[in-house]
Amino acid sequence: MNTFTIVCLVSLLAIYLWLSEYYLKRHLGIRSKWTWMFAEDRYKISMITDIVLVVSFIYSFLSLNIDVNSENNPIMMKVSPIFALFFLQNLNQGIEERLRNFNDKAYYHQFLGSFMIGLSYLIFLIGHSR
Repeated sequence: MNTFTIVCLVSLLAIYLWLSEYYLKRHLGIRSKWTWMFAEDRYKISMITDIVLVVSFIYSFLSLNIDVNSENNPIMMKVSPIFALFFLQNLNQGIEERLRNFNDKAYYHQFLGSFMIGLSYLIFLIGHSR
C-alpha cells in the first residue's frame, strides 16, 4: 500500500467521523438506527434483497477467487464483491429507512456509509494502479 492510499483513507475516515458524529448526530440531532437483516419490522422486499445480495456475494467471491484462472485476476477484482456487498446493503437499508421513517432522517447515516464505502473502493483502485 502506498502513501497516497494511506493518506486518502485516513482523510476519508476523518471526514466520515466528522460528518457522522459531529454534524449529523450533534449538530442536526439525527441518530443512526441499526436493524438486523432478519428483523421482524423490516419490509419483506428489503429482506429478500439483502438475501439476494449475500447469495450473489458468495457466488461472485468464490467464482473470482476459487476459479482455475483466479491467480491471473488483479487483487482489486478479487475484493470487489466485498465492497459491492457493503455498498449495496447500506444503500438498500437506507432506502428502506427512508421509506419507513422519512421524518427521522436516520437514513442519512446509511447513505453516508454507502458513499464512503464507494469512495474507499475508488481510493484503493487508484492507489493500486499507481
